[in-house]
Amino acid sequence: MRPGKQIVDTEATERHGDQNPLYIELNTRLVKLLNPSSDILDRLSATAVLSALVDIDSLEDKQRFRITQQTKSLLAGSDMTISNEAVGIYQKLIQKRWTPVLSSVDTEVNRCLEWLGSERNEVRRMTALRVIEVLCSSSSSLVSLYSYVSKIFASLSNPLRDQRSEVR
Repeated sequence: MRPGKQIVDTEATERHGDQNPLYIELNTRLVKLLNPSSDILDRLSATAVLSALVDIDSLEDKQRFRITQQTKSLLAGSDMTISNEAVGIYQKLIQKRWTPVLSSVDTEVNRCLEWLGSERNEVRRMTALRVIEVLCSSSSSLVSLYSYVSKIFASLSNPLRDQRSEVR
């Protein structure tokens, strides 16, 4: 077991509700790291903190919602390393079947389709492809995706013809 995971498990064994001291400490640090003026290393550190927060099983719904929103803000970033980490966290959120994530699948799909259709920012286009991949591989979000299949295929036509193999 990873040392960080062991600490999270030990600290989160008791249910503290809104007053969970581990959550409060990690969230305080996370807010500082996600400050718009923070550098890339701070944002990368924020992904590690978010990942640790996701591992806490005793979170309240509003805490889960906050974590989901913070992850989505990292998905919209301009650095591929951070976006890759954020996609990994988003995948963990979907696997845990958190209500705030599952209820926002439609919003995420629409955002991804927008990024694939009109966005000139390569990081966002790649992030959109990765998020769609995560959503398609998750059985819990497949039902929500069914109505978007034709739009997803239409949006994927350009990336599939892209000259760069990492996009294809």
